[in-house]
Amino acid sequence: MGIAAGFAALNLLLFVPLYLLAAQENDFWPFFPPGHPRGAYDWGWSGIGRSTYEYLMQLFVRRHNKDIFRVSADWMLLFSSLILASRLAGRPRRIVVPLAAAAYLTLLAFLAYSGFVQHLLERPGTLLDDVLMIESAWIFVRDAWGPAELLLAAAALAAFAGFGVLVARHLDAAWRWGAGLGRRQAVIGWAAVNAYCVLSLVWFGVPRDDPIIQLQAKHLYYNWQRSQDVLATVAAMDDSAVAAAARLAETVPRRRPDIYLFTVESYGAALWADDDYRAARQGLMRRVESELDALQLRLLTRFAASPVYGGGSWMSTASALSGMRIGSHSHYWAWKRMAGRYPHLVSYLQRQGYYTLAVQPGATWAEDLYGYDEVIIRDGFEYDGSFYGFGRVPDQWALEYAFARHWNDRPRPRLLHFSAVSTHFAWEPPPRITADVAELEKEQPPSWRPARTTWSWR
Repeated sequence: MGIAAGFAALNLLLFVPLYLLAAQENDFWPFFPPGHPRGAYDWGWSGIGRSTYEYLMQLFVRRHNKDIFRVSADWMLLFSSLILASRLAGRPRRIVVPLAAAAYLTLLAFLAYSGFVQHLLERPGTLLDDVLMIESAWIFVRDAWGPAELLLAAAALAAFAGFGVLVARHLDAAWRWGAGLGRRQAVIGWAAVNAYCVLSLVWFGVPRDDPIIQLQAKHLYYNWQRSQDVLATVAAMDDSAVAAAARLAETVPRRRPDIYLFTVESYGAALWADDDYRAARQGLMRRVESELDALQLRLLTRFAASPVYGGGSWMSTASALSGMRIGSHSHYWAWKRMAGRYPHLVSYLQRQGYYTLAVQPGATWAEDLYGYDEVIIRDGFEYDGSFYGFGRVPDQWALEYAFARHWNDRPRPRLLHFSAVSTHFAWEPPPRITADVAELEKEQPPSWRPARTTWSWR
């Protein structure tokens, strides 16, 4: 009984991580749903035969709902092969059982990773692209995690290690049980269960999600295919982009004014999607436009879709400075390799005699791909006031510091590239404008919230 229960539990675990994180429909009932794609069931005398056939099909072959009670072809092959090896070989238990446990845990970890990426980024996992996110993930852990998060991570690792021991013990018990079977029983059982899996997959096709038999290795195969496509795209980008943009480097500007480039991660899509929010902000927008007009600063509003969302602002910055759409970490990786020889905005302006200053209050380490004359990161602002939000240094302080210490004494023409941080929180009000930074320690005015939130954007 223990082996049977463990077999069912470990089989289900090959579905639960991906199911809970990625499934759009949740139906834990393991049999057929009340309806059927072909129509309602007929349990009268005229339709009982057809309905019984459909019932058996959904019970043993395929189901149209999204329940987790499926049979993993990977697990069936691994478990049955272990039993067969224990009966036919018998000696290498110390080698085969740990290998089987490692294979199972690797498959489970890969499926958990696939489900996590699907849930977090709303796209299938691409291993080549996702591995390049590890550096960014480490920076986030280093700068944002405290003792509580580290303790939880240690507990999760310990739990995974303990689960690995349980898997190994279960497979060891299965090995011992299989050694007591007859040779013919082991061979016929292995052939029967794997033939069942193969027939189901061949009949309905590997890409389908409704067979009762699921081949989880398909996710690994599709991931490998996507990684190959990324490599091809990166190669094409590296070969053609520099040559296509070379002529821009020779273009001479007609004027050389000071340029203020502000990167603001905001939630402007709400203005387009929600009438209440737009109506509440129109007065403010008109007032700002009027004040800028009085300063002879023309305001032009356009709606642009970022190449990324939910993180990865450095890719949006690279897109803006290069003129290329860089929407994945693999593309950004390719961009890092070519940024030094590509005529992006910063290098172009420097060739035209510009002083270039990057102000990045949210950055904790400097990675200057663009060759700015000066870069100011969080630790360079000499800020000892109250921390505010994601960037800790309020934009108001960062701008004043940059103008006073780095900008005003530089000859024109100049480029200021400011990366705002106080707008990272959708409903947290920015610090109010004040002559004394100590006033920011006082209670901030409440933020305005729309009466209803019906928009969704990416």
